[in-house]
Amino acid sequence: MTKEAIISAIDTKIAGSDPEIWRIGITNDPEAEERYWSGTLMKKTFFWVHWQADSLADARFIASHYVLWKGMKNKQEVTSLKESPVFVYLF
Repeated sequence: MTKEAIISAIDTKIAGSDPEIWRIGITNDPEAEERYWSGTLMKKTFFWVHWQADSLADARFIASHYVLWKGMKNKQEVTSLKESPVFVYLF
């Protein structure tokens, strides 16, 4: 998906809520990432959603936008992310 489409989807998902209650991140394996958050870190991922980004640069832009400008929570990015496939996740 384009970064504009993902941003639009995120804005729709969080509409009417405080962005600071959401977590956003990027990963190459969204299923493993969700298991990590729910199993290892014991976080509630009921509202988990993810989108495949067109590029790693787009995914980084999207996550940074919501962390820096909207106040969303984020886990420090893994530097070994591969270019493709890359996903933006939100919960």
